[in-house]
Amino acid sequence: MFESLLQGNANLQLSLDSYSGEISVHVLPHKLFNKEFHLFPHEKRSCRLLKALTVVTDTSRVSYKLVMTWRNSQTQHWEADVEFVEGLPQVAELATVMRAFEKFLEPINLVTDSAYVAGVVSRAEQAVLKDIENKCLFKLLSKLIYLVSH
Repeated sequence: MFESLLQGNANLQLSLDSYSGEISVHVLPHKLFNKEFHLFPHEKRSCRLLKALTVVTDTSRVSYKLVMTWRNSQTQHWEADVEFVEGLPQVAELATVMRAFEKFLEPINLVTDSAYVAGVVSRAEQAVLKDIENKCLFKLLSKLIYLVSH
């Protein structure tokens, strides 16, 4: 554990740079210190395909349509949810994905062609959002963080 901390922490590396002594790590005998402790809960996001509903999202930059489509497991027909939105394409893509998380509360496989949105969603679960000037984007990100975390 100390080795991995030393490799990933620049402040610790700088602090110990000219230290010539010996370092030893001892576990205290109390039972609390011998338990495995996780600061963050297990991630809800999976990098592997789940046996779950697959939802495909896309946004038209020409017609300002948000499109979300999925295959209904009961009827085996494709269904779609379409909405019109104005604004930057990346914000529209984010709104589409956020709608998918609102609509489907169970685990889903999410497919998007937006690298921006895929990156935002992959980081949303443990994110802390600072105040940003674009109120529309702030509202979307706040809601996305809540939905992904819960």
